[in-house]
Amino acid sequence: MIRILKVIGWPLCPGGHILSTLSLAQGIGRCGFEVFIASPEGPLLENFISAGLRFIPCETLLEKSPWHLMAFFTLVRAVKKQNIKLIHAMDYKALYPCYLTAAYLGIPLIFTKAGGDVPKYRIPSISKVIVFSEELARGMRERYGDLISPIELIKERIDNSLFTPVESPSSQNKDLLNVFMAMRLEEGKRMWLETAINAMENLKKRSIPFKFTLAGDGPLRKELENRISRIRRYSSGEFCFLGGVADPAMMVHCYRGSDIVIGHGQGVLEAMACGKPVVVLGSGSRGTIVGPETVKLICEYNFSGRHMDVYPEVGGDLAEMIIALKDDSQRRINLERFSRRYIEEEYSLEVGIKKLAFLYRKSLDEPLIETFPKALFWFLNLALFRNKVLE
Repeated sequence: MIRILKVIGWPLCPGGHILSTLSLAQGIGRCGFEVFIASPEGPLLENFISAGLRFIPCETLLEKSPWHLMAFFTLVRAVKKQNIKLIHAMDYKALYPCYLTAAYLGIPLIFTKAGGDVPKYRIPSISKVIVFSEELARGMRERYGDLISPIELIKERIDNSLFTPVESPSSQNKDLLNVFMAMRLEEGKRMWLETAINAMENLKKRSIPFKFTLAGDGPLRKELENRISRIRRYSSGEFCFLGGVADPAMMVHCYRGSDIVIGHGQGVLEAMACGKPVVVLGSGSRGTIVGPETVKLICEYNFSGRHMDVYPEVGGDLAEMIIALKDDSQRRINLERFSRRYIEEEYSLEVGIKKLAFLYRKSLDEPLIETFPKALFWFLNLALFRNKVLE
């Protein structure tokens, strides 16, 4: 078994990036690899351990730049002790400590930029760079034209054996509309959270009966609960905060119990695998229904909603889209069938695992492109001429 160390720079909390790492790491174990995870602890730790992944605590990664580079010492000890053959940095916070470690020990390094905008920070010379979307692949090839590493696209990361539809489609001709959303309640998600709650407030003012369930937790929870307590004064309508959901089976239950799922990224992909109509959120109370005529544009931008910044004509008022789906049961049924079929064809985890295993083996067979003295010089140059380690 070839031992791989995946390094995550953030606590193991519910979120698309962490869940994708878990799914791919668990699956890659069937391809002749033994996977170790180094990261700060978090509520999903038990999920990683129960999946057969070996955990190495690395709280130093939470320190602000450049102090997070001190994780180098923890990583070096782990690689030596466990005879690790390849390091995979799963986000930018892990990249630089992993770069130092890989260069010092003379082993390959792979970096994943899972989502978000095209980054501005410097990427050193490493074995491979993996992205999850065409938007990032195209943008990073343009911005990092001098990067020796190729940009590899692996978007397939949804476990179709876990996220499955119920045998019958979602309820039809039902008075109460069940809308579900999964998202971390943190400042960086404020735009999408406000878009969703604004739409629910619109439905409430129009006396449309609904139940809006929000799975997620974070520093914005109290603020959102206060906002919703004021909305409740208008008329009928139910709001439910589930908090952070760490159990995948619970998430499947939530998706299956909904009529419509709204959100972006991993959450809507999982809902589609469960055969649900989904609406991807944008800013300014806008959204796009994911269907045959829109999915190509939405996929290109990683189901993030950024497609509406480039193609505003495919966006519309979120509340109106929810109402349109509520009033058209046949369209919902068509979208349920489309959603499941699309994920099976385009986002199957098994395809992503095979691609990742190929890149691992290819990196292990290629000559190293960096040495520790060169890595130190790279950091020195960055510190002297850019005055900071991360832009």
